[in-house]
Amino acid sequence: MNDQLHLSLTPAQLEVYLAIQKNKMAWLTLRVVLACFALDLGALIFAAFSPTAGPSMRWAFGLIDGLLGWAIHRVIGFLFPK
Repeated sequence: MNDQLHLSLTPAQLEVYLAIQKNKMAWLTLRVVLACFALDLGALIFAAFSPTAGPSMRWAFGLIDGLLGWAIHRVIGFLFPK
């Protein structure tokens, strides 16, 4: 189906179509990464105040939280360029 669609589009229309598809994927990625960030932030807050969580657990959740924050920054930079 997509091959037939690509064949029937002019080069300018194809460029617009591909840009829209990239934007849709970026918005989906942002939603997924934000959900993961929220879950990890909750786990990090729990680990920070939990007497049963060790320092390695806090470091692990902090590292994951930092990586997800970096990913959010990259996706937002793609969606809203300066």
